[in-house]
Amino acid sequence: MKKNKGELFHNLITSEEYQKMKKVFLKAWGKKTVWLEIETVPQLIPEFKDKFPASFLNKHKKSEKDKKVFITIYASLHKVKKSHNPVGVKYDANSTAYIFPFLSENYLFGYVITADIQCLNAKEYSLIFQSYLNTAVLKMQNDMELTRLYETIQPRTAALSTIHTIHRLISTTLDLKDLLPRLARLSLQVMKVKKCSIYLTEKNGRCLKPMACVTPRGQLSDTHKIKFGDGMAGQSAKKAIPMLTEHCLAMPLIEEDVLGVIVVADKVDKKPFNYFDQEILSTLSEQAVVAIKNARLNKQREKVAVGSIKSLTTLSGIYRQAHIPEAKFKKLITDIAHELNLSKDNINALNYAVKLHDVGKIGIPEKILQKNSRLTSKEFKMIKQHPTKSASILKHLKVLEPAIPIILYHREKYDGSGYPEGLKGKEIPIGARILSIVDAFDAMITKRPYRRAKSIDQAIKEINKNSGTQFDPKIVKAFLKVIKKTKKIKKVA
Repeated sequence: MKKNKGELFHNLITSEEYQKMKKVFLKAWGKKTVWLEIETVPQLIPEFKDKFPASFLNKHKKSEKDKKVFITIYASLHKVKKSHNPVGVKYDANSTAYIFPFLSENYLFGYVITADIQCLNAKEYSLIFQSYLNTAVLKMQNDMELTRLYETIQPRTAALSTIHTIHRLISTTLDLKDLLPRLARLSLQVMKVKKCSIYLTEKNGRCLKPMACVTPRGQLSDTHKIKFGDGMAGQSAKKAIPMLTEHCLAMPLIEEDVLGVIVVADKVDKKPFNYFDQEILSTLSEQAVVAIKNARLNKQREKVAVGSIKSLTTLSGIYRQAHIPEAKFKKLITDIAHELNLSKDNINALNYAVKLHDVGKIGIPEKILQKNSRLTSKEFKMIKQHPTKSASILKHLKVLEPAIPIILYHREKYDGSGYPEGLKGKEIPIGARILSIVDAFDAMITKRPYRRAKSIDQAIKEINKNSGTQFDPKIVKAFLKVIKKTKKIKKVA
């Protein structure tokens, strides 16, 4: 490591150990002792004289003999510079000067000059002083090494912590609109900055679109697109390299191409950005790319799943003969799920189940499905098999896996009298408990070949009546709360 001479000199003379030592030896050498620290040897004697305090200059300016004092001390200073050893010199009958080198592993980074010493044991004290000085330098070196070690390790520790945090983000958030603001907030905290913006490259590959902009006070609205090459973000995207200034740091998000750019600005401690900040943001950006890729892949999987669902419902020939349009049916389900504080993943699974819970009716003769009289025990047994058949048909689609338990158990009853397995209470998945209520409500207000449709009020009354038996009371309560807020459901022509 190349030593910084100025840093070594400043750290030593301001250290607590050095200041304590200075105080002790000034007392030992006498109150009139002049104590002077210099970093380098001045080129000329007049320049050297200017380093001394006014009291010492005034004392030694009366005669030609006094002028030789500075020449003598200056010559001794050059001896120390050459030999790296302390030098003592007596420049009049009663006064002595000692010059000590500041050495770090034989590297000379300064001097201390003590003059007008009027002490009988000055030489003995000088030997002790050099020993103490060496100890103070060694401790100062150790402190500096520890500081440098911390400054080197700390960014890497922060980077490792960032990786762990982003891994948690990836596992809990696969929606890009939710992920990017959270990544921006994480960057804000890790980098200790006042602002973080995340831009993604548009499909044309020529512009950056702002996706998230956060400050300690919250999220800001930003719709200003940046062309590649414009500003720090645009330059970073165009050149695919980090851009660093005193108050701003831009880091490209690179996979095969530039996916976008993270920009952080204005550190909270007002210090300039440095290499270590760049290293932390680089690690963060690498993990952000993984998170963004996962979110985009998840979006593609969702599109494939939706396509599969549409194909399945078309091929099955099962169409909802319902009173509530599919969009409102889905909204009703979602609102109840929100009322019960269900996660986004649970809501997605519910939405898949809504579309496919009756797909198992494939193969059931139309005359049974449309029969306007009571079903025989054989016919009812056939109908009861449809949840199991639905689950069996869909189990091979990995993306629909979370929806399978909802589909399989949506005909179970809270008191255990349902089918296919007679599950009871909380044994029934919560998604299935929600779907059973909404599906029953929809069926009641829909006209069937074998009965008239009930009014909405009659259906609500029936749901209430079966709370605790067919339906989970907690979900009935959430359902009634949502229905009360919902506008009147209009009939579909």
